[in-house]
Amino acid sequence: MSAVHPADLAVAASMLCREIAESYDLLVTTTAGLDSPEDLALILADLRDLKTTAGEVYSQVERTLLGAMGEKQVEVPGLGVVEIKRRTKRTAWRHDELIPVVVARALDERRVDEETGEYEREAHAVARVLRDCVSFGAGKVTGLRVRGIQPDEFCQETADGYGIQLPPRSIEDRVS
Repeated sequence: MSAVHPADLAVAASMLCREIAESYDLLVTTTAGLDSPEDLALILADLRDLKTTAGEVYSQVERTLLGAMGEKQVEVPGLGVVEIKRRTKRTAWRHDELIPVVVARALDERRVDEETGEYEREAHAVARVLRDCVSFGAGKVTGLRVRGIQPDEFCQETADGYGIQLPPRSIEDRVS
């Protein structure tokens, strides 16, 4: 196998992006034959496979770039500064220990109203700082309801459409 020049890879990647964009335009503008759930499901499965493959290629190129960079950052003409950054994965948060610390800091950070000279209410300071420091992700609705708090009183609820869950495909079944 002969060596591939990086410039050739860049050209190939650009061409692939253009082809994907053109194919997308074709899919969007073509209506004949695209009203059947079966056809649309197959197209969606192909796009999922493309996304998976693109992610795999991205990871490989990223690993190769990490090995090729002699400096922590490099200026790339037409792109800008490319840097090596350390990734940090954080899991198993000890919220029972974290939240009291955040609440204590919040009480120290109470703001003064410039017009009245009064301090911000403690509950407002705690709420403000918790929003800044703690992620309130999905799954909290149950905890609110257990305490008699209706989630819809504290958020805007709007219908968000529907999604499709596709069955997994083996690598052999992917469109190449």
